[in-house]
Amino acid sequence: MKDTILKLHKNRLFTLLVWLIIVFIAIISAPNITNTLQSYSQPSFSASSQPAKANHLRQQWGYQLGNTTSVNVVYENAKGKISDAQQTKIDTAINKLKQHKSYYSIKKIVTPSTNVAGKNQMLSKDGSTQMVTLDIDAKGNTLRVLTNELLSQVKVSGLNSYVTSPEIIRDVNNQKNSQVTQLVLVALFIVSLLIVGIYFRSVFAALISFITLFSAFVTSYSGSLNLSKIFHLPFSQYVPLEIGIATLIVGTIWNIYIYRKFRSILALQREGMYATKQTIADLRFPITIVGGA
Repeated sequence: MKDTILKLHKNRLFTLLVWLIIVFIAIISAPNITNTLQSYSQPSFSASSQPAKANHLRQQWGYQLGNTTSVNVVYENAKGKISDAQQTKIDTAINKLKQHKSYYSIKKIVTPSTNVAGKNQMLSKDGSTQMVTLDIDAKGNTLRVLTNELLSQVKVSGLNSYVTSPEIIRDVNNQKNSQVTQLVLVALFIVSLLIVGIYFRSVFAALISFITLFSAFVTSYSGSLNLSKIFHLPFSQYVPLEIGIATLIVGTIWNIYIYRKFRSILALQREGMYATKQTIADLRFPITIVGGA
């Protein structure tokens, strides 16, 4: 058994197998970038900070309002004050919503007519805009789905209708950021492939470079995400992009350097195993330092 492992290690098959296992675990343990940004891009606060205390109090609210999310339904008449006929339509839409509260996971509905003390805060001074507040028990990543369903339910003809909240705005921004991040990463991978392929005039060299860089990116991305999940380390919405840029720029430069070194040694020593060992021996320290960074 020992001789078999030594033989595998000597032929680099053992190292390849270990990396395949690491990359496989990284792929299955990390969600896609969109879900990652939605779930883990919130700023981290200490337990003694005001936002953390406020969130803790909100989670303990009574009347089944604990762990709910406040969503605002906004009606606007672009031509002036909301008329009595339009107000009737608004009331009808909200009443229909009340009849389906359980379907939309709504725990509480507050309108200007039910919140006399805060009526002025829910109506604009010129009477053209009105707001209705919903407390929703949005579990997991269902807020986006609920928002789209609510928007179709609360629409009123003749008025501009919006469904918004800080969480919804954050979700939309994260969705846009994830799209930009994915486009940038795809572009960087393509550029890296072209650079290596053109420099060495070899499709095989470009393919090997792509495999190594993709493995490094997936492993780093999954590792940073799991550190955030398990040890609650900070995770920014720009982390995937930063990891991708660092991996592809530094990795492409180092791949070219390694391949050049290997080619120069191979020109002097045609035996492939010896050339590989010599290349690794010469570059082991700098590759470890740069790769770790």
